[in-house]
Amino acid sequence: MMTLSSTIACATTLLSLYLAAISLRLARARGWQVEGWVTVISLFSAVFIAMDIPTTLSVSDELIVIASDVRTLAAGFVIAAWSIYSRLTLGKPAVGRRLKLSVVIPPALGAASFIPGVSLTGRVLSVHVSVLDVTYRIAETTVFGNIVMAIYLLALLEITVRFAMAWRRKISGAAAYCIALSVLVLAGFNDVLVWSGLSHAPFLLSVAYVVPIAVAVLWLTGRVVRDAAVLSDLSVTLEHKVEERTQALTLALERLRCAQEQSIQTQKMAGIGQLAAGVAHEINNPLGVILGFAQGMERRVPEGDPLRLPVSSIAREAIRCKNLVQELLTFSRTTKKATEPVDLNTVVRSVAGLLESRAKTQGIRVLQELADGLPVIIANNTQVQQVLVNLANNAMDAMPAEGLLTLRTHQDGHRAVIMEVVDTGTGIPEEIRSRVFDPFFTTKEVGKGTGLGLSLIHEIVFQHGGSIDVQSEVGKGTTMCVRFLAAAVGQP
Repeated sequence: MMTLSSTIACATTLLSLYLAAISLRLARARGWQVEGWVTVISLFSAVFIAMDIPTTLSVSDELIVIASDVRTLAAGFVIAAWSIYSRLTLGKPAVGRRLKLSVVIPPALGAASFIPGVSLTGRVLSVHVSVLDVTYRIAETTVFGNIVMAIYLLALLEITVRFAMAWRRKISGAAAYCIALSVLVLAGFNDVLVWSGLSHAPFLLSVAYVVPIAVAVLWLTGRVVRDAAVLSDLSVTLEHKVEERTQALTLALERLRCAQEQSIQTQKMAGIGQLAAGVAHEINNPLGVILGFAQGMERRVPEGDPLRLPVSSIAREAIRCKNLVQELLTFSRTTKKATEPVDLNTVVRSVAGLLESRAKTQGIRVLQELADGLPVIIANNTQVQQVLVNLANNAMDAMPAEGLLTLRTHQDGHRAVIMEVVDTGTGIPEEIRSRVFDPFFTTKEVGKGTGLGLSLIHEIVFQHGGSIDVQSEVGKGTTMCVRFLAAAVGQP
């Protein structure tokens, strides 16, 4: 029949096996390798406690003696495992002669108990505990056996003192282990006294084992919870970092795409420059001769003469060709024009006056949004005006009947000055938006555009070290954003 003592021993054995299972699983995880020694402690503790079960059951004397031998051996391994675990968890070196002795001697003493007559006499004694009204059947120990048990308790006491010192240093978990092992040491001394016949108190070691086992379970559970919280925080931090890096990568890719587009555009401009040089050289002189004779004939042919219209047409188209050649020459010029400090607000006010007549004709309202205190840029004033005039004319072309044209300036940071031309016209479809700066590309009717206006603007801005971007939405309008570098302090 199972007694209260044997029932507690069975429960503690199962708890030890449970602790061994969870610590073994944790020991496989990175950073938890030390918990493998908790598995060793738990397994041998389970064996030690299980060997107490036959002491209150009706079994043979031979089984009682064998259980005592196994119990002594298991206790030796428990002490050795505790010694290693304490040094690893408390940050002490796991090497040295003293550690080797504390690991080797307890199991060796336990193994010696299997030699007949060394630790046990071979007889079984009955010890009645009146408090519990239970009779324990224990194997009688020799003097050497009592010494072995005393050595075990002293070794366990040393480990307890080690945790107590760590408790004073406020090492995590040291307090709980110190208290649990103290209970175990006191229970061990109590059992030695009972075995020796010096006390009639009940055996407490099996019951006391519940304390360190429970503490270990709670400690591991707490650490798992803490690690899970840390892992959760790390996961959130990692998500934020991944999001930041993704945004940074997206921005870098966008900048790379813009740089590639700029490079392609520059290569196109270089090709046009070479073409323009050849064209200008080949046709400029003959074109001048044609234009000169046509204008001379136009002055001599009276009004109403049938030849007046053909001659005027020749002169007009020759001038148009001359202007086209002049535009092409912009790409082939290698020398820089004279630069000076230019105030973009002044340029905008000047150009707005030039646009007033056409704007009124088309019913377009011109709005100026000029930032105060705008730094000057170092540029060619005529070319900057040319850029703004061309952009404004293109904007009004996109608003054939009424609309709003906004000329805006502002500063972006300390080194960039922005000039924007915003219209409420038809907008530019996305499929052709990337081609608007290509030479000879135009959406205007034949005869109304050469396709070089925006290309010229792009080239002028590029020569000034700036950039131009286009933002457009079909049916709502277009924004042309020209970015110039502000003049450095003290720069002429």
